[in-house]
Amino acid sequence: LQLQGQLARLEEAPTERQTLEHQVVPVTRVVDGKEWHFELRENRISYIPLDELIEQVMNRVRQRLQWIAQYGDYEGVVGPVAGYSVRFLAGPDQRTITDELTFGRSQMRISLQKWELVPSTLNNRETLEQAQILGSMFRTELQRISREDTITFWVYPDSFELYSSLVRIAQAEGYRIAARPLPLGKLIGGSPQGSRSLGQ
Repeated sequence: LQLQGQLARLEEAPTERQTLEHQVVPVTRVVDGKEWHFELRENRISYIPLDELIEQVMNRVRQRLQWIAQYGDYEGVVGPVAGYSVRFLAGPDQRTITDELTFGRSQMRISLQKWELVPSTLNNRETLEQAQILGSMFRTELQRISREDTITFWVYPDSFELYSSLVRIAQAEGYRIAARPLPLGKLIGGSPQGSRSLGQ
């Protein structure tokens, strides 16, 4: 009898319902066009002028070609641009027997072996509230981006909610999005062995 009373009270009690948000995710594909990069860290977004920084790296490597040919690997730093610098390593590629037969022993290929993005305290970082306002850094950069290009968000664990909100904004305006999750403390970086971004 006591059990029936408890069961009746449970059936009469209002149930609390949680709403599950569902978002249709487009099929991903390898990014083959221009990428625009943003860092999401400490629940703030900042624009990364990666193409400009990598161009500075390549110019520095061209200036040091003779040094690299004579001494080997070259480490350097360029920037800052918009609050970011790039620390890099360039050096001669390992040559194969085919390379020596094709180009001779005197030819050498030099390439960028790896790079890391080093943020400074001066970079322009915005909260979600700031990024949504017309004229914000984020909105200004969006206006420069073609719908054929891809926006790549480098996302740290403390900024997943910010990422979700920014994806909704960008996809509502027709942009393709790629995400690169990073563990806390790891710098954004790349190498010839790295993977390409996947956009949606």
